Amino acid sequence: MDSGSNNSQISNVSIDAIQELSVKTSNYSAECGRNSGAAINVVTRGGTNRFRGSGYESLRREELDANDAFANARGVAKPELKYDNFGGTLGGPIMKDKLFFFGSLDWRKIRRSTAPVLRTLPSSAGRTHRCCRRPGTTRSATSSPG
Repeated sequence: MDSGSNNSQISNVSIDAIQELSVKTSNYSAECGRNSGAAINVVTRGGTNRFRGSGYESLRREELDANDAFANARGVAKPELKYDNFGGTLGGPIMKDKLFFFGSLDWRKIRRSTAPVLRTLPSSAGRTHRCCRRPGTTRSATSSPG
């Protein structure tokens, strides 16, 4: 259910923990709720009589991303972005043929710099200058309004 902020059920399920996924876009039964739009059902994996698991890591770095076209036109450098997604799953028996467990953990570590900061600075002539400075640097580009 997702009806604005009321009745929301939001679950972030690891990709490795998904066994079945179904998307219903129209003509679905009353079991899917009262809201219009797509109904997305996710079934997670369960444990088995054998211990099984997985581990993964995916990385994203700014060296592989393009800079924004407007930032290129202004000569603004590309902001820092480091995105790490890692985790794993583990499942197995507690009592053979009767009781099983399955668990999944997913961590995300995001490091990024903020967008350039726009400031208005007074000048000695009484006019204001707009200054755009990238956080963590001492260089700035100034211009007086025309």
